[in-house]
Parts: sequence; structure tokens; C-alpha cells
Amino acid sequence: MEDIEQNFDRIVRENYEQIFRTIMSIVLNKDDAQDLTQETFLRAYIKRHTFRGESEITTWLTRIALNVTINFLRRRDKAAEHQKQFEIPAPPENHSEEKLYVWQALEKLSPDERLVLVMYYFHGFSQAEIAQRLGINLGAVKMRIKRAKEKFARFYGEEK
Repeated sequence: MEDIEQNFDRIVRENYEQIFRTIMSIVLNKDDAQDLTQETFLRAYIKRHTFRGESEITTWLTRIALNVTINFLRRRDKAAEHQKQFEIPAPPENHSEEKLYVWQALEKLSPDERLVLVMYYFHGFSQAEIAQRLGINLGAVKMRIKRAKEKFARFYGEEK
């Protein structure tokens, strides 16, 4: 088992980009993704004693990142309910019209729906890996992906 405390700088260097990309694909905002990535590594360091070595360090970090991101989205959604506003981040600049349609359709999905689609299609996680990382059963993952795909297809068709 790896000594996290002694190797933490190396662990951050080796995993930062993957964690950032995962978070970015969910929150769709670079500034938020950078903040959440930093929070992920801070929590990992604080909770380093909980890493049992039963999985890869990347799996453990991804789980922390997903929890941090989900909590962020929940807080953001609650704040939006109270303010009766929900600010949707702008799509990245210099992207094709097709990518803009995809971006806009993804924005319309709920955070949970967007999360499973991003993990499955953008990051190539298997359904079993998604279930493990999200701490839910495989049947729930399959159903979430199916529903999210259906909604995405509908939203994508609306955008075009």
C-alpha cells in the first residue's frame, strides 16, 4: 500500500488532470472545476488515513471528486431554488456548432443524469465501474444511463 503522506505531491501531479477533466465534464465551468479539484485533493489529504489500499489510488480520488462535485451541485441547486435563478455556464469558446448542441443538451440533464453519461461515454467507465465509484448497484446505473440517454436524445433534437 502506498504511503499517501510521503508521496502526496507525486499523487497530485499524476492524477490532477484526470480529476479535473472528470469534474469539468460534470460542472461545465472551468473555475468551478478548478476549485473542486483543489477541494478534492485537500479532502484526500485530510482523509488519507481512510485509504485502505483495496482499490487503486485513482479510484479513491475519483470517488472523492465525485462526492465533492455532487455536493457542490446540490448546494448550487438549492441556492438557485431560493433565488429563483439558475445560471447556466456558457459553452466553451471556439467549438463547432455540433459540440454546442451537445453541450446545451448536457446542460439540460440533471446532475445525476449528466454524471453517468459523462462517466460512461466521455471517460469510458464500464457500468460496473460506475456502480462501484458511485456506490450504487449495477441495475441503478443501467437505468440511469438509459433514462439519461433518452432525455439527452430528446434535448439534443430540440437544440438542432
